[in-house]
Amino acid sequence: MLEGLWRQSWLITLLVMAFAPIVEAKASDEVQAKATHRSQRQGKVVGRDRAMGLHYEKIFDRGSVSAAVIDKPLAKALEALLEPSEELESPINNAKEMAAGRYKSNWPQDRDLQLKIAGDSLIDYFNRVGTELVLLEEGKKGGRGFAPERGEDLKMNWVFSLTIPSLSDHIYWIVVAKEPPYKAYVYGFN
Repeated sequence: MLEGLWRQSWLITLLVMAFAPIVEAKASDEVQAKATHRSQRQGKVVGRDRAMGLHYEKIFDRGSVSAAVIDKPLAKALEALLEPSEELESPINNAKEMAAGRYKSNWPQDRDLQLKIAGDSLIDYFNRVGTELVLLEEGKKGGRGFAPERGEDLKMNWVFSLTIPSLSDHIYWIVVAKEPPYKAYVYGFN
């Protein structure tokens, strides 16, 4: 009787091992198809609408600058966080790397979908406890934020220092020109 049970369990194990790759591949295809469908259904959510998911209110230190003055540059800075970046150590690329690690073999090939997933991941990390976003002010020291790695001029630019400890130990800077159209870029340093 025990020998019969042993043969049955061996046969079940063999069948599971034989069909597991097929089931995993099908599951991978289903995950990618659902993500693609969700992305298409939601449309490309970019810019200000997407940045609204970044809950900066509790973590933003604007120093002595009035909300009326910093409102537009801050919105541009938050939008820039979620845009594709060629900077290897930008927050979006670090979030993309973390998300790809979680997805492993299910990571989609579609670049727009990768960016959407990375953006969702970055929003999640940004909204966690410990994130700090600080507006650097000209002539002010006092331990607020980190001076920009590339030495951007605070007379010409709004410079935000950003740390997201739940994502990485990088320090990020978001630089927004003080003159319209408020061009912005983001970079990081580890």
